[in-house]
Amino acid sequence: MAGFKILCTSSNSFANVKICCNLMEEIIEKILVSLPAHKICQFRSVCKGWNKLLSSPEFLSVWNEAAVSNRDPWLLVETSMGARRFCFSTWSWKKIVSGPFSNFASGAGLLLKLSTKKIIVFNPLTRTYVQLPPLFVVRTVMLGGIVGCNNDSYKVVVGGFNHDKELQFIEIFDPCTYSWKIAKHLPEGTQILYNNNVFFQDFFFFVVYSNPASEFGIMGFSIKEDCKLEISYPFVSLPETVQDPLHAKILSWRSSILMAADVGNETLAVWEWDFDKRWKQITQTPSWIRFRFNDCICVGVGDYICFKEQTSFVGGTIFAYDLAQTRWTYLPPGGDDKQSQSTPNSSLNYHLSMMALQPKFLVVD
Repeated sequence: MAGFKILCTSSNSFANVKICCNLMEEIIEKILVSLPAHKICQFRSVCKGWNKLLSSPEFLSVWNEAAVSNRDPWLLVETSMGARRFCFSTWSWKKIVSGPFSNFASGAGLLLKLSTKKIIVFNPLTRTYVQLPPLFVVRTVMLGGIVGCNNDSYKVVVGGFNHDKELQFIEIFDPCTYSWKIAKHLPEGTQILYNNNVFFQDFFFFVVYSNPASEFGIMGFSIKEDCKLEISYPFVSLPETVQDPLHAKILSWRSSILMAADVGNETLAVWEWDFDKRWKQITQTPSWIRFRFNDCICVGVGDYICFKEQTSFVGGTIFAYDLAQTRWTYLPPGGDDKQSQSTPNSSLNYHLSMMALQPKFLVVD
């Protein structure tokens, strides 16, 4: 591992410096690169040398490329008590200073602020951001997402209406050219549902309503490097047992596309799509969980699907389904006061937003 040097020059941290200098530089590099994101942020305060090292583009590039098992994604939650993140590897909540996250999407270690008048890409780790130029033809933003192209780049996809043309368009932003390109206009009679989309491998999937078919379904586009979209999945119907298709949520997990939706009697189910236009139900909520799915926030985070009612009967509880272990659970309390510890997640009531973030030290400017 090469490309950066260990710097330990602070007289205020003599003991740490002495220990570090006695270790082989290569071992120190491997230790630092293997640290999780929040530890990198903490260790920057050890001394000026470590701050310079751990903030350097050379180190951050190596850290981003390293395949380490402790790089679990975070669940970001904005509440009435501020912003928090949940780390699944430590099974604990931590306060964060970044926020608020309302009207944000996430991907590639970045957050995407979506509105018709202003679109911003922001990294809460590096605290850098960039405001994107105005869209070409989309006038009412309905959905958006951000996807990584490689370790040091990303693209933004936005879809929405142009009322003058009476069509819906998909636009893609490329930071290399700092410009938007019109990638595709959707077939006539196809309506995009608000903020219900997911990136999966080289595809961008989203939920739509088809007037010709008079039903809800998903469409999928293959995103190419030339910023053009090829229709790969023109229209795929939702599972037949979905009771409330307007609020069905599309998700991704490993090599699968998933759908979570209400099946009646305050019960929700999760399906897996086999890419042959067939859905297979893989689970549904047990009897001790009751949900009003039309008032639910749903997000996929690593091996978990997390659910939270915005106006909850159960004290603000966030339930989760562990896809790897095939079991339902709930997240631990997230408050600091004694009262909040008695009820799961009670201090996390009144959620304004909830999303996943894979920590990444990518500077955006």
